[in-house]
Amino acid sequence: MSILDRIPLARRLRRRRQREGVYRAEVRITFSDIVDYIAYNYFSWLAVRLVKTFELERNLRIAGIPVYPVMYMSRLLLISATVFLLGAYFSFWILLSGLSIIIKALVVLLALAAPFLAFAAGLMYPSLKIGSRKSGIETELPFFAAYLSIMGRGGVPVSIVIDRVASLKIFKAMRVEAEMIKTKIKLLGKNPLDALEQHVLDSPSSVFRDFILGYTTAVKIGSDVIHYLEIRTQDLFERRLNDIRLLAERMTLYLEIYLVVAVIATIVFYIFFTISSVFPGNLGGVGSTQYASTTQLILYSFLVLPTINIIMLLLVDRARPKEPIEINDHMVALVIYSLPLALALLPIIYALSGINSILASGSPTKADILRVSGLAGLFLIMISIPPAISFFNVTRANRGIGLAMSNFLRDLAETRKTGLSPEQSIITLSSRDYGPLSRVIRRIATSLQLGMSLEDSVRRAVRRIKDWATLSALRFLVDSISVGGGSPEVLDALARYTYGLVSIQDEFRKRTRIYIIMPYLGAIIVAASTLVMLGYTIKTLQVVNPEGATAVAVVPENIGVVGLILAIGVILNSWMMGLMAGKIREGTIGAGFIHSIILIVITLAIVTLGVFLLPIS
Repeated sequence: MSILDRIPLARRLRRRRQREGVYRAEVRITFSDIVDYIAYNYFSWLAVRLVKTFELERNLRIAGIPVYPVMYMSRLLLISATVFLLGAYFSFWILLSGLSIIIKALVVLLALAAPFLAFAAGLMYPSLKIGSRKSGIETELPFFAAYLSIMGRGGVPVSIVIDRVASLKIFKAMRVEAEMIKTKIKLLGKNPLDALEQHVLDSPSSVFRDFILGYTTAVKIGSDVIHYLEIRTQDLFERRLNDIRLLAERMTLYLEIYLVVAVIATIVFYIFFTISSVFPGNLGGVGSTQYASTTQLILYSFLVLPTINIIMLLLVDRARPKEPIEINDHMVALVIYSLPLALALLPIIYALSGINSILASGSPTKADILRVSGLAGLFLIMISIPPAISFFNVTRANRGIGLAMSNFLRDLAETRKTGLSPEQSIITLSSRDYGPLSRVIRRIATSLQLGMSLEDSVRRAVRRIKDWATLSALRFLVDSISVGGGSPEVLDALARYTYGLVSIQDEFRKRTRIYIIMPYLGAIIVAASTLVMLGYTIKTLQVVNPEGATAVAVVPENIGVVGLILAIGVILNSWMMGLMAGKIREGTIGAGFIHSIILIVITLAIVTLGVFLLPIS
C-alpha cells in the first residue's frame, strides 16, 4: 500500500474516480519543473525585455537549443540571483572574521562580480554552441556530400539518405542535423526538399546552406544532380584542405603564446621568487619576505603553471579539427588502471620520501632532494604507463590503415570491371597484402565465404578499428553495394573520397609535426635554467672575508627548501608539457602520456645534475 492509500481523503477520491470512470494520467513533477516554475513566475517580466535586447531568440534557434527564449532568460536570471545571494551570505561572514583587509576586499569583489559573470556565461553559451555546431558541420560536410553523391548514383531518394545518416555512428554533427530534418519530415509532414531548405536557413554554416540550397534547386529544375554533387564534393574537400592549413597556422600562434607564458615567463618568475626566497631579512626588506616568496613559489609551481597548461590544452583542443570517432581507450585505462594505482602508490611514496622529517628539519640535503624528486617523477611515470600503453596499442593497429583502404577500394573497382560480384571481388582481393588492413579484409572474406551478409561481415571485422577514414569508407562501401550494386564508377568515386579524407588527416599531421619539438625544448630549458640558475646565483653571492673564511650572504637552510620546490615543480611542468606535445601531434592527450614519460626521464637527469651545483650537504 502506498502512502496516499493510507490517507482517507485520497482513498475516497480514488474510489469516486473509479465510480465515475474518469482516468487521469499520473503527472510526475521533477525538480527542474519546480525550478522552471519559480524562474518563470518571478523573472518572466524582466526576461521578456532582455530577450529582445540581446536577440536571444535568434541565437538559440541558430545554436539548435530547443528552449523557449523567455524560459532560458528566466533560468539565467534565477541562477544569477541565487549566486548573488550566496555571495552576499559568504561575504557577510568573511567581513565578520579576523582575516586581513586584503582578503576581505577580494572576497567582496568576487561576490559582487560572480552574478554578472554567471549572467555573461549564460549569454555566451548560445554563441559558443553556434561555433561548435558550425565547426562540426563544416568538418563532416565533405563526407556527407560524398555519401549523398554515392547514394544518389544508386537512385536513393534524399529522404532515405537523411534517415540513414540520422542512424550512422560515423557522423556526429551531421547526425544531429539529419535528426532535426527527419523530425520536420516525419512529425510536421513537410516535403523532404522543403524541410532541407527550411533547416539550412537557420544553420550557422554558410557552406552547408549553399550546398543544400544548390542541391534542392538542381532537383527542382531537373538538372544533372549527380554532376552537381560530384563537383561540389570535390570543392568541399579542397576547401577543407585550405581550412586545415589555416588551422595549422593558428596552432602556431597558440604555441608561440604557450612558449612565452609557460617557458619565458616561468623562468622570469622562478628567478624572482628564488632570489626573494634565499635572501635573508636584512637583504630582502623584512624578515618574513623569504617565507612569503617561498609560498609564492609553491603557488606558482603547483597552481598557476598547471592552470596555464590546462588552459593551453583546451585552446589547442579547440584549434584542432575534430573527428566524429575519437579514441578514448587511454581515458578508460586512466580511470580503470591509473587512478587505483595512484591511490595505492601515494602512501608508499609518502612513506619512502621522508617528507615529515624533511619538513621538521627545514633544511633538505642533496640526497633528500634527489629522493623526493625521483619518487615524484616515478609516481607520474607509473600513472602514465597504462594510458600510454593503451594508446600505443590502438595507434599501432590503425597506423596507415586509411591509405591502405584507399588502395583497396581502387583495386576493388578494377576487379569489379572484370564482371565479378562485389562479394566475390572482396574474396579475391583478400589474398593481397594491404598492410594493417589485410587482417580486416581477410575477416570480411571469411565471413562472406561462410554465407554471412556483407553488412554483418563488415560489422564483425571492424570491432577494433578506430580510424574514421576506414570506418566511413567501409560504411559507404556497404551502403553503395546494397543500393546500387557497387558499380565500378561508384567504387572509383568512393576511392577518391577516401583518399581525400586521408589527405586531410595527413596534411594536418605534416604541418604540425615540427611543433612537437617546442614543448620538449621548453621543458628542458625550464628544468635546466632554474636549478642551474639557483646554484650559480648562490655561488656568486659567496664572498671571502679578510680572515679567509667564507661568509655566505644567503640562508643555507632555505636553499634546500627552494631547491626541493623547484625540482618537483619542473618535473610536474615537464609532465604537463608532455601532454601538450601529444595533443599537438595526435590531437589527444593519450599520445601525451608517452611524451610525458620521456620528458620526465630527461628532466630527472637534469635535476640530478643541477642539485649537485647547490652548496648544501
